[in-house]
Parts: sequence; structure tokens; C-alpha cells
Amino acid sequence: MASTARRLMGFAVNSCMQFGNHKLVSVTRLSIYGHCRPLSQTTVRSFHFSDVNRNDIGSGKFGSGVNNAVTNTTSGTDWSPRLTSSNVTKKRTKRKAGSKVIMDEFGVRGYDHHHDEMTFPVVAYATCEEMNLEELRKGLLKQGLYTPTEWDEDLDLEDVVHSTAKYSIGVEAREIFFFREGAVVFWNVPDLERFSVLKFMKNFQVRSYQEMEVMQESEYMLYANVNESTRLTNKGKILIKGITDDSVEAILEKYTFSNAMALSVKLGIWESTLEKFVDGIEHVVEELKYAKKIKLTRDKVLQKTGVLFSLRHELNLNSDLLDTPDFYWERDRLESLYQKTINYLSINRRTKVMNEKLNQCFELLELILSHLNDKHHVRLEWLIILLITVEVGFEILHVLDRFGKATVYY
Repeated sequence: MASTARRLMGFAVNSCMQFGNHKLVSVTRLSIYGHCRPLSQTTVRSFHFSDVNRNDIGSGKFGSGVNNAVTNTTSGTDWSPRLTSSNVTKKRTKRKAGSKVIMDEFGVRGYDHHHDEMTFPVVAYATCEEMNLEELRKGLLKQGLYTPTEWDEDLDLEDVVHSTAKYSIGVEAREIFFFREGAVVFWNVPDLERFSVLKFMKNFQVRSYQEMEVMQESEYMLYANVNESTRLTNKGKILIKGITDDSVEAILEKYTFSNAMALSVKLGIWESTLEKFVDGIEHVVEELKYAKKIKLTRDKVLQKTGVLFSLRHELNLNSDLLDTPDFYWERDRLESLYQKTINYLSINRRTKVMNEKLNQCFELLELILSHLNDKHHVRLEWLIILLITVEVGFEILHVLDRFGKATVYY
């Protein structure tokens, strides 16, 4: 029995993260029961992002440890982004389904997931401001690893590309949803494959976000296939009705959850941008508080006001955060799933809070701009007074000069 256990004992890559300029892979031991469990002393080896070739995903060309990781998903391997979904600098905390926050040896927050072996991960990222879906579809077809779904015209889903992996590494299909607004949602896709796809997507992105910010603002949930109707539990677990993976009904249900998660990660990016903006003007509040000289110029204030207007435009006018998308109007069941996911991710509350913060920032900038305008007006008034004084002085000199000449004449 012991020799059998030793023969079946292997290693699997459990999680991947970015740390400085390196990718780190946490190596775990694969037990004889097929589950990954951490070693007593976690071994970490250097792994560069460039080591993952997008053409090698699903082809078995990785190292032995990586191959074990990719080929053992059916045995319940935890592909959850323990480190890649870390939230290092954010003040805001987001609820994660089925996970608790832990600290790794680098001081980076990750997620310790405890779930049964029939659950699979759903991970969402916001990677850029906009994605060229037409070129992305061509790239996927040329790459040959994923099959894009051809939507029926009556579905009106031209702003999303759904693709399924051609090569199976388990019973459960691996699916990806690409959204035009720059978000991507992975269903049952391992860490290394996700990072390869994220790297591949950079060729089709417009104004990409920083990689660390993308990882920090990711969303993670779990899903399982059941015999009951599709729903979202109160603890945030997605239960998908056990129907064929390639059916339109199953794809639309997953699209519904993906749509809500995509909105959440985009909102997270905007929240992060606003937090950085607030940090950038915090010194101005201190200068006003202690009656110090404000170091901002009028041009700088106008530029910051433009940043706020851009954020407000994206938040309220260029997204579906304030209203339910038209797609769900005639699909009541999907609309119910969408609204419940929106509520679970606290999107409405977060949108309201962000708008309130934007209003506060606008008020502060208006106050600063008014103060700078007053200073400018006072400066102009003193300049006018000085010019008038100089002109009066010259007139006095002219009068004295004429008076002196008249006195000499007489």
C-alpha cells in the first residue's frame, strides 16, 4: 500500500501569481486520492509569464509539474486564484464566494478555498477600456485552440464573444466570455491557461490596464452542475442545471452570470481609479485646512476635473450599471439570475457610493477653482491699480513739467 501511494504521489501547480518581475508558482503535492494538498514547507519556484506559450495550452508541452496541474482537473484540483486575485492595496473589500482571506509568505493576500470536488471556478478580469472583438474572433480561429460560438441574430449579442476550448482536459468544458468593454470571464479554466489567454488578448486591447490592477480587481466565484433549476445561492455559489454544455440555454445562463461579473470588475477598476484620484488631491484638503498656499494651478484643476467627468461618463452613461440591459427584457428567468448576481456583488450600492464620492470630489475641485479664480481676479485688480497709479504719476509729471515751463516764461 505504501509503495502504491508513493508511485501515485505527484506534484501539481496549485496557484500562480505575479511578484515583482516574476511569476511564482506554489507547488503542492497530489495525494493518492487525487486532491491537491499543500506541502508542509511550500516550495516556490520562479516562473516567468513568457514561459507559457499560448499555442501549448492543452497540448501537453509544459513541464511535468505543469502537465500534472493541467491534466488533473477532473480529480478536484483547486484552480482558484489564491494569489492572483490578491487585494494588496485596496481599502475596499469585496465578498468572495466560498473563500476566506489568507496571507502568504510574501505578505500578499490571497484566498483559501474549501469546496467539494464537483465545483469549478469562475474568474473575471477587466483588462482594458475596450476590446476589438472582431479581430479577437479572427485571432481565436487562427490560433485553433478555442472555438467561437456563432450567435443567432435575434439574440443581439454582438458585444460578447463566447468560445469553448477544443481540447478537453476533463469532463467539464472550459469556456471563456470576452466582452467588448474590456472584461473577460473564465469558466473552469486553469490558472496557467488563464494567464496565457490574458497575454494573447493584449493584441486586441485598447488602452490596457496595468497587470497588477487587473489581478487586484478580479472576481472569483464557484459553480456546480445540479439537477435542479439554475440559481445563485445566498452564499454566492452558482448552481447550473445539468444540461449539455453546448446548448444555447446553458450558454445563455453562463453569459448572464458572466455579464454581472464583468460589470463588477469594470466597476472595481473605476473604484480603484477614483481611490488613486482621491489620494492625489488629499494634500489639497490639508492645505485648505491649515490655510496654506495651494500648489495646484488652474490648468491642473481643469485637467483633474476632466478625469472626474470621464469617470462619471463611463460609470453612468457608457455602462449598464444604472439599468438592466435590453437583452433581459423578454427573458424574465435570465433577468432574475442577473439581478440576483448584481445584488450579491453589491453593484448598485457600490455605484451609488462611487457617485457620491464623485460629487464630493467635484465640490472640492469647484472650491479650489473658485479660490484660484478669486486669487487671479485679485491679482488682475492689483495690476490695474498699479497701471492706473503709474498713469496718474506720469500725468502729474507732465503737469509739473508744464507748470515749470510756464513759471520760467513769466
